[in-house]
Amino acid sequence: MRVSDLRKPLPDGVKYAVLARQAVCWLCEEPLAGSPVFCAMTVIHDPPRALHDSCIEYSFRDPVKLKIKNKIAILTEQCKCQGCGFRLHKGKVRFDHRPPLEQRKLNRAKTDFIPKQHNPLFIDALDIECHQFRTTGRKPGALKTVTTLGSDVHIAAKLRRMLRRGKKPKRKWPKRALKSRPFRKR
Repeated sequence: MRVSDLRKPLPDGVKYAVLARQAVCWLCEEPLAGSPVFCAMTVIHDPPRALHDSCIEYSFRDPVKLKIKNKIAILTEQCKCQGCGFRLHKGKVRFDHRPPLEQRKLNRAKTDFIPKQHNPLFIDALDIECHQFRTTGRKPGALKTVTTLGSDVHIAAKLRRMLRRGKKPKRKWPKRALKSRPFRKR
């Protein structure tokens, strides 16, 4: 059974939960850690922002109801990358499973992993460069991958080699004597 057979696309609700866990309040710059409240800005052209319940009292903004896609877009701008700590940007976010799916065990029915693949506590939001580094080992700003040592790809390949090692058929040696090369006679 391959991991790609069980991999499912990440639903928007899981993306929202991961971003809400990593987002910081727009006003006080502290982690939101819970359900953020989305408020409209006083200027018409500014998008709504995510705030704490306590920070709404100190601002002159009205709470707004938004679709989940819009909430994800707003939280993306207010999140920090788990790899480098810089702010994430819309369109440059990747969701990374920790531990990787290849390293997780399967449940008894072999329908999902342990922990489940859509559990938001085991998914990190990263920018593209940090995700590339975690997955393949390519350093941010590098043109090519020098080594995969320590990356998810390296560990998955090593696990596959270790599992395959015991199943490798042994080479049979011939039963007759091996011929030696002819030597020059003097």
